[in-house]
Amino acid sequence: DPNRMEEAAFGAFERALAGQDIDAMIAFYSADPGRQSVQLEIDTRRAFAEPDIMDAATAAAIEAEGTPRFDQITAYIEVNDLIEKNISAALNDNYAFLLGLYDGGAMDGQASPESLISDVWAQEAEIRSSTSEWVYAFMNMAYQPLSDADMDTLIAFSQTEAGQGVNRALFEAYSSLYEEISRTLGLQVAQMMMVSEL
Repeated sequence: DPNRMEEAAFGAFERALAGQDIDAMIAFYSADPGRQSVQLEIDTRRAFAEPDIMDAATAAAIEAEGTPRFDQITAYIEVNDLIEKNISAALNDNYAFLLGLYDGGAMDGQASPESLISDVWAQEAEIRSSTSEWVYAFMNMAYQPLSDADMDTLIAFSQTEAGQGVNRALFEAYSSLYEEISRTLGLQVAQMMMVSEL
């Protein structure tokens, strides 16, 4: 339900922004390169729906390694903690899905919440590798049109309290949304499994 998803995401985003310097955030993203960076990320998200484009972006990111632009992308990723935050989100989503299966009765006493955590944590290395690859491919493609000066501006803003605040709020909003979706999916799959067994 897109409307429900949007309402949940915006609600969580608004709560996460409480007490933050909203004016500084609006000022930055109302002018370039902040405004442009948002549109570039949206365009890249849509483009990544095509596997061939994502594969090409991954190859381009690998080829760019060691270049000044790659170093800027790395600096941007690190200051925003994009890899660790995405890994954490993926692990939490996987746990939420398994917990949905567990709570829905699909595991028939073969697991416990504690064992689910162990199962999810066993995926950490694989998730870390795929996440790092994806983040570099995405950021390298998205920000390719920006100048070096624009990239420096994005990095500088990300280092400010306002930049950290909006980044943190975005992750909290999406994490809240996707964890709920993952758990609901787990519950629905459990119900389908139970019906199938009957």
